[in-house]
Amino acid sequence: QNLGIDITAVITSLSIGGLAVGLAAQDTLGNLFGAVAVFVDKPFRLGDQIKLDGAEGAVEAIGLRSTRLRNPDGQLVTVPNKIMGNAIITNITARPNIKTTMNLVLAQSLPAEKVKRALALLKEIYGAHPMTADLSISFNRFAGRHINIQIAHWWRGSDNAKYLVGIQAMNLEVKERFDAEGISLA
Repeated sequence: QNLGIDITAVITSLSIGGLAVGLAAQDTLGNLFGAVAVFVDKPFRLGDQIKLDGAEGAVEAIGLRSTRLRNPDGQLVTVPNKIMGNAIITNITARPNIKTTMNLVLAQSLPAEKVKRALALLKEIYGAHPMTADLSISFNRFAGRHINIQIAHWWRGSDNAKYLVGIQAMNLEVKERFDAEGISLA
């Protein structure tokens, strides 16, 4: 005040300027803290297939501001680390098995012996595969004019390409064996 400067106005100006800078840096700091949370917690690594609200894909890059995912359509999705730090993340790559649930529908007019044979064939084909971790087969309901057989199959491992080749081979064998036994799918 001795220099003729209104100290209240200077302090007010500095406070308003500090508030403006703080508000402008809020997202930047949120992204930085999100990046630190991702680096410390390590919910995923480069190359992992992850899923979160609004995004799914393979992790291509983890930066200080954002994490980049390549979605199944091949598009690059950039997710701010502020969101990654607070999101529920499903790491698909970390799963020990791939579960498949299928329903096979047979005609209700099929004799009981054929239904029993179908159940035995399914257990034999899916159960004998070396990558089968677990298996559940059940004639679980009558569905209108049909019989429903539910198959829950767990593939050992998480390599999706090998899984697709293996499950296709088993499914084709089921079709071939059903055709040979005279068991038709509805």
